[in-house]
Amino acid sequence: MSDDKLPAPLFAHPEPGGRLTLPYAAQLIGLVVPDSTDPTTQLRRHVAERLVQTRSGPGGAKGIWLAWSDVLAAAALRVARAAGAEADAIQAASRALYAWGPDHPASRQSHHPVTHAIFAANDGTEWVLHLNRRVHPQTAARRVDACASSALEPFLPDGISDDGFEVESVLAVRLTPLARRLKALAEADTTATEH
Repeated sequence: MSDDKLPAPLFAHPEPGGRLTLPYAAQLIGLVVPDSTDPTTQLRRHVAERLVQTRSGPGGAKGIWLAWSDVLAAAALRVARAAGAEADAIQAASRALYAWGPDHPASRQSHHPVTHAIFAANDGTEWVLHLNRRVHPQTAARRVDACASSALEPFLPDGISDDGFEVESVLAVRLTPLARRLKALAEADTTATEH
């Protein structure tokens, strides 16, 4: 398995909440994160590149279906792309949303980070997707570190880390407000049951 792709199937447990069709999810994402890029085209590309996971539809319905966690992941990736994140940062962001780092204290929890961000939207905890691009001053090697976690948890120290890499740029995508706006839009849609 390549390090830049997520394993499939991702988890054996079901994701909480209903399911949304790709077109409906893209419509919500486009309203929450306005950008010149067509949200449906972008979401289809994220699904094709396995940056955003898909789920089975309700009652075996055909088509591409997403859980709420996948919709939030897609919205966060859209924010990161709009802020200028490059392909390697988008891949790192996707991995951080769907998988705990091996040293993270929550790594043994049943739900992945983006699902915890949805839970946090209901309980008032702030969750953030952190992206740090770092460069080594002597070798010019670059890498991206990403982590989705409670805003109160530290991500990376400022300055030079133990491996000699220095922080070149930082992006923080606030997941909790995105989750709340997505939920509010869906709740305001009186025609929505499972879209």
